[in-house]
Amino acid sequence: MSNSGFMLPERASSSGSSAGSASSGGKGAAGQAPADPQATIDELRAEIAYARASLNEIRAAQRATANRN
Repeated sequence: MSNSGFMLPERASSSGSSAGSASSGGKGAAGQAPADPQATIDELRAEIAYARASLNEIRAAQRATANRN
């Protein structure tokens, strides 16, 4: 896939959110209620949208490669 000609940017918030949940005093995320449930939902929706956009870019690149052959 490195020869496809496009690069997807890394999300800065994905590394920050995982680091924040890992430093929760040893308790897992399931053991605590989120401070702001709506913010968590919004972040997950943004992650899903980013994943869908990434998948669409990959599929478009695959189609373009298939059309060239």
